[in-house]
Amino acid sequence: MPRAYSRAFRRPAGDAGRRYSLDAIPSALWAAATARAARDGVSLRALLLGLVSAWLAGRIPGPHGPRPRRAPRVLGTFLGGVGGRK
Repeated sequence: MPRAYSRAFRRPAGDAGRRYSLDAIPSALWAAATARAARDGVSLRALLLGLVSAWLAGRIPGPHGPRPRRAPRVLGTFLGGVGGRK
């Protein structure tokens, strides 16, 4: 029996929402993901939107690891203009 459409991420009234088509997913990866989602009773929509939300909130790193931290601009003034405006 197919899982119901996930309503975990509802859009606010008046928001048309956005569609995004993800293509060229490796077949083995998609098969493994759909099989795991079926076993765990999770919709892929809820899973993907949850991952994007966690990434935006900084709870998980992006695909290339955490973003490098930049030195504050104020630091440049103490180092003779390095990293800041002269």
